[in-house]
Amino acid sequence: MKMVSTNTLYLCFITLIFTGLIINIGRSLYLAYTQKDFILSHLENCKLVKRWAFMNRVGPWGRMVFIGTVSGLLASPRIQIILGEANAEDIENFPKKLKQALITLQRTTRWLVVSLIALTVAQKLNFFEFLAHGQSSKASYGIATTLPIENSDPTHSIRFWVFIIDICGLLFFLSAASYIIYKKLDELLSHLKNCRAITKLSSLRNEGLQGKLMLLGQISSLIIFPNRRVLSGDADIQDIKNFPPSLRRLITTLYTMLWILLIVLLGLIFSLRR
Repeated sequence: MKMVSTNTLYLCFITLIFTGLIINIGRSLYLAYTQKDFILSHLENCKLVKRWAFMNRVGPWGRMVFIGTVSGLLASPRIQIILGEANAEDIENFPKKLKQALITLQRTTRWLVVSLIALTVAQKLNFFEFLAHGQSSKASYGIATTLPIENSDPTHSIRFWVFIIDICGLLFFLSAASYIIYKKLDELLSHLKNCRAITKLSSLRNEGLQGKLMLLGQISSLIIFPNRRVLSGDADIQDIKNFPPSLRRLITTLYTMLWILLIVLLGLIFSLRR
């Protein structure tokens, strides 16, 4: 594969993504200007929607944020219902045709934004040049290269491998977190049975991986930073003190690991702007 073909492929993907985003922006603005009152009337008991309704007075961008909030709620309503931010009856009675349009808008926009970020990072890390160089080496020598391009800026090589290591670290974190929520979640909840902040969210365990991860996040923040919850009466001081040290160390290690990986990733993305 020649370099021109990788550039052409990159430009084709970018063009498709931007075309999709422009179409979704147009759809969002159309719904915001024509269906705002209709949406508010059908979700009048949803705290989340009422809280963000003021964005309709902030111009086109504010209206798009409002539509994004509504579509996100309709796409994943059960967790918001458990958190007390949405009304189950309002969600159930929402017009099906408009609901499906908003859900499709939300999901396609998510994928387009994620694809745009991934392609931008790949381009900044010279990943496409790496692929082209690997294909060229394979054609010339019968093997594919395993290193970034030789003669390129050495900082690109460093960024490339830092990015790969960071992504591997995030995957390891997700694996460890998944092990905890599927093997240790019941034990964690049993040690915090007197903490209102956790018991009122315990039904999140039935909402798939996303709900379990949110519940684990709440448990982690309570164990690591308990003072505010204890003072507000949402946590029991004895439950916090008697929490098993081994589980406390595990949760603290994972929490610290996540923040380090995210800070490194944000630093890497910021460095790509130079």
